[in-house]
Amino acid sequence: MRILIIGGTGFIGPHVVMRLTEMEHDITLFHRGPTKADRPSTVNHTRGDRPKLPDFAA
Repeated sequence: MRILIIGGTGFIGPHVVMRLTEMEHDITLFHRGPTKADRPSTVNHTRGDRPKLPDFAA
């Protein structure tokens, strides 16, 4: 399943990302800026502002 996580770089997000990755889901993180958090290489990153989320087509 393709899953978009908005703001997945905070306190809870990394745990959700790891669990969904273990379940072999296709994960994309949508966040405001660069992050130093470790993520699996299969996780896609998209930077942007949440109010402009509709500008990003699937």
